Amino acid sequence: KKITCTTNTIDNVVVCEMELPMLSSNEQYVLSTYEREITQRNTIARFLEQMTFGPTIESIAALEETGANFEQWIVDQMSLPSTSHRAYWRKRANPKWS
Repeated sequence: KKITCTTNTIDNVVVCEMELPMLSSNEQYVLSTYEREITQRNTIARFLEQMTFGPTIESIAALEETGANFEQWIVDQMSLPSTSHRAYWRKRANPKWS
């Protein structure tokens, strides 16, 4: 089985070809295709999935309000005070460390 893909330089469409094994006379291949449009909300959710511990409805809505300005979101995150998971855990696991 061999797959080769090329990108059409005119309209930037990827075309793939695949060699398939021969079938017996009563078998056939079925090719199914679909188109999917990725919405801004889905793009934001994917971005937050990669950058945080998971998006919330509120975090998606907040980033939507900025017009999905990912660069500004990163700058804003960098300006937040740092937190320590170790300090968080110690405070809850052993109050004498507080």
